[in-house]
Amino acid sequence: MKSISKEILHLIYIWLLVAALSSCIDDYALPDDAAEEYTGQLYIEGKILSGAQSLVYVLKTISMNSNENSYVTDAKMYVESEDGIKTDLGEYIEAGAYAIDTSELDAEKQYKLVVEYDGNTYESALQELQPSSEIGEIGFTQNRDGDVSVWVSTEGDESSTSYYMWTFEEDYENYARFDMRSNRALTGYLLYSASIYPDVTSTVNPYYYCWTHNVSHEIILYSTENLSENTVKEHVLQELSISGPELQTLYSITVYQSNLSEEAYDYYSQMRSNTEEMGTIFAPMPMEVYGNITCTTDPSIKIRGFVTASTTTMKRLFIEPDDLPRMRSTWVSGTIVGRSSDISGYASVLMNLLGQGYAVVAADPLVIADTDRAYYPSCINVLRTGGTKDKPEWWPNDHE
Repeated sequence: MKSISKEILHLIYIWLLVAALSSCIDDYALPDDAAEEYTGQLYIEGKILSGAQSLVYVLKTISMNSNENSYVTDAKMYVESEDGIKTDLGEYIEAGAYAIDTSELDAEKQYKLVVEYDGNTYESALQELQPSSEIGEIGFTQNRDGDVSVWVSTEGDESSTSYYMWTFEEDYENYARFDMRSNRALTGYLLYSASIYPDVTSTVNPYYYCWTHNVSHEIILYSTENLSENTVKEHVLQELSISGPELQTLYSITVYQSNLSEEAYDYYSQMRSNTEEMGTIFAPMPMEVYGNITCTTDPSIKIRGFVTASTTTMKRLFIEPDDLPRMRSTWVSGTIVGRSSDISGYASVLMNLLGQGYAVVAADPLVIADTDRAYYPSCINVLRTGGTKDKPEWWPNDHE
């Protein structure tokens, strides 16, 4: 099987499919009152993508009180065409996710997913690769409070259906409140422990910039079936708070769009309804939703999940602080350590905090006094806020 590139992994995580992700993956468990009936059922979710790696996600339901892992790690699977041509076996990635190389699929044929697990074989229905229309525009609207709504608009062509589904990745850049390359901070001198941050020099600070990567977890659908035109106008995908970290410096959202069949749209609509009403796809359901997967070796076995087949289109948007006319982000990477002023002996506390990776802002760079201030480590080490140094290869600036 071909190796999986970094770009393909981005696609893979985009399609860590929404029904499972709309609930926490680690909590793939059943309530006690439903456990007896549903424990041990497979949940198979997949998207056969033409010209890319396809992702299949396999879990097994467990009871709420179980300490077992719900991920299925030893399944075998492949995509098969209507004339019996099979892809190579899928490769297990993590968290129940398998990648299958479907880069060479013939767009004129129908395909199904085949999963072999625990002596049984499971198959999705044969289906055509649903063509997906191009994304028309991604934009944003800022409200009076400064918060931002990111939206998508698109216009379907003759080959596209009236049913749309989106997922997205978002990446954003942040920097620390204080830069350890400078000896000044606010009204005083910035002090930090060189032994804890040995990589900092007068020109290099690996703790100042970071990048955060998130994947959408929601089931985002839209239907134009009852409209006069097959057009989507400014459908909101994401809401961003002006006081959050996303809009501090540079924000990017990469949107992926697929057109769905009516059957797939109905399935995901019901799953979205279940998650909104019950809080989880594993709670007792007002309607049984099993999808388009059957067990061919034992038809009495019920399987939850759904497999779609389509192409996919993508588009990316950047938002900079200067793009926001009403208000800029007020987010900073850390806060001052709370204390009363002029505490006798507080200088010794500050020295101890300095040795733990905190920052100290002192009036005199040579003497720490009781009246000086300490800041949490996240003020000088932005990585403490959850970001990483994994800057996307396509990121437009040269920050390190």
